[in-house]
Amino acid sequence: MSDLESNELVPTTGTTEPSGDAARIAEMADESARKWVQRLYGGRNERAKALEELRSILLRGLRAAFAGDNVSDDLFEDAVQDSLMKILRNLDSFEGRSRFESWATSIALRTLLSELRHRRYQDIPLASLSDPNRGVSSAQPDRSETSPDVQMMKQQVVAVMHRLIDEHLSEHQRSALRGVLAGIPSDVLANRLHLQRNALYKLLHDARQKLKQGLAQEGYEGADLLSLFE
Repeated sequence: MSDLESNELVPTTGTTEPSGDAARIAEMADESARKWVQRLYGGRNERAKALEELRSILLRGLRAAFAGDNVSDDLFEDAVQDSLMKILRNLDSFEGRSRFESWATSIALRTLLSELRHRRYQDIPLASLSDPNRGVSSAQPDRSETSPDVQMMKQQVVAVMHRLIDEHLSEHQRSALRGVLAGIPSDVLANRLHLQRNALYKLLHDARQKLKQGLAQEGYEGADLLSLFE
């Protein structure tokens, strides 16, 4: 039995159309979208055929969108498989205002982009997250757009933040905060730090509170800092 016919790709609402959705499906403006939804809520054989057709559409769409980006076939296949499950889980939320293929492809694109982003940061050494040159310094805007005085103030603020991070935060807090500032997704960061997501949020909250207190002691107010980087 193929993955497309496994229970993983059976809608959680059952193998038949949910009783409360008949009117919603009938009111869908796009006839093609309406037929897609009806088939995906149909019997096992009908649903399996629809999923196989949709799988081909999503694969073509992803390969076209990422042509030349050195994405492996295995990654395309995995992204499509994950997308099909997401599509079935979210089928009740599809209102039929747009083409079903467009809606499904947007889910596949977001799924693949998320996976690529995760892989981008997956192999970053934890030691590099404690590097004072990572994260905070990247928050500095293009100097060509600001006056020399504002540039100098920004450099001073960043230098103070580096010092406060090094002096007042634990190694775990430094890694977490610099990871966030470097753009690492929270779930990847939590996994790298061997933390539950709630524990990561608590760690970041405590780190920010320490930074806020340290900046206040240095004579910097939060609003003033934000205005520098607008």
